[in-house]
Amino acid sequence: MGKKLNNIQVIASGYSYAMPQTQAVVTLRSSKKQRPTQSVEKPDMSFSEKFAFWGDNNYFPNEWELEIEKNDTLRDAIEKEIDRIYAGGLEYGYESIDEEGKATFKRFVSAELEDLLYCPMGMFAFEQIISDYVKHRMPVPELILAEDRKKVIGINALPAAHYRLAKQEENGYVLKAFFSRNWDRVSSIDDKTVAPLWVLDPLIDTAAQVKAEKGPLKYTYRVPLAGWRTYYPLTPAYSAKTGRWLDIAAKVTKTFDYLLTNQMNPKYHIEIDSEYMAKKYGDRWDAATPEEVNTIMLEELEHFHKMLHGPENSGNNIISTKRIDAVISKEYSDWTVNEMKGDTFDEKLLSLSQEAEKHIQKAVGIDPSLQGSTGGSKMGGGSGSDKRESFNIRMATAQRHVNHILSVYNWVIQYNGITGPNGEKVKLKMVTPYLQTLNDVTPDARSTKLEEK
Repeated sequence: MGKKLNNIQVIASGYSYAMPQTQAVVTLRSSKKQRPTQSVEKPDMSFSEKFAFWGDNNYFPNEWELEIEKNDTLRDAIEKEIDRIYAGGLEYGYESIDEEGKATFKRFVSAELEDLLYCPMGMFAFEQIISDYVKHRMPVPELILAEDRKKVIGINALPAAHYRLAKQEENGYVLKAFFSRNWDRVSSIDDKTVAPLWVLDPLIDTAAQVKAEKGPLKYTYRVPLAGWRTYYPLTPAYSAKTGRWLDIAAKVTKTFDYLLTNQMNPKYHIEIDSEYMAKKYGDRWDAATPEEVNTIMLEELEHFHKMLHGPENSGNNIISTKRIDAVISKEYSDWTVNEMKGDTFDEKLLSLSQEAEKHIQKAVGIDPSLQGSTGGSKMGGGSGSDKRESFNIRMATAQRHVNHILSVYNWVIQYNGITGPNGEKVKLKMVTPYLQTLNDVTPDARSTKLEEK
């Protein structure tokens, strides 16, 4: 290899070179392209058959959590969906109906409910339940009973990714479950890091039955959800994975990263005729070894660099000679400077990235405008009206999700026999904000309107 000059980098000795400061690439012959490689490994894992696998390797929810962390569009969409359902938080009260049949929700203070819902564990549980509902459709509330089993004294929540159900009994009931933070390393439920749990199914277990039992003082509450799967539901958001859009987004990101890492982004392509080199350097070129060819090219390109780089050369003219092949009447330049046009990032890649983003948002069920995406000239132009209407539609259609999330709390209220001040039935409400236009309210009353669902 001949010597390297600071201003010139050898791409392929004797064939192609780069001059970064000049933003030029020089070739004698065509250059080669590089392609990224990928490999996928699927671990071979075996487990005890005493519980139901969650996925082929029993690590499905954990891998899904990692997928969420890796894609910013998916993570942000899920976070916004959690925020939307959590909204203004959880309130309790009772309904009062007047003579005209109009129902009014009235708040009251219950020390028992205050302790259950708003203590640190209760607040954590509420967020964890919503988070796992959105991510997995598998919230895992845990009910803690008093010693005499007459009251639920605490509501906790376990991360769904660490929870596995036991296989159903002959009668179809699932009575037990298991908790571990090490499912990637656990080979048996007899492992010391696996905790057995009892399952409470509200479709089967009534409050009276649980009080009458002489069983454990802690139960995981199995939230009843419509669907055909025996053990674990599948969140709609996972269609971003099964539809391959998460994989496509990841490949586009890797391609962008590869381009940034390996790009030269040249402004000029300089073509040098080999006859020019032979004519200029004579016998030295004709008899040169590959190492000597490289040395000569570096010397020649240093001249190009001095001509094309630096403010002192701005506006200078470049003179090159041309030759005519008399046999075929074709004109040749000793060297030619061609301006290179086009961006490094292909528009098709950018378009594919945007398409993947839309499908990921659709899988979660969130309108692109709520993530800051604009709809374009035919979709509202990304105005505030787009965001307001999209937000209000999502809030107005949240009741099904609210029912699932409040299921465990309603069961606890029934179990504990909690009522209103005069024996009224207690009702739980999710405080739901709605966005308004300035025309909806007078200037002195303009604020976000909160309504309970």
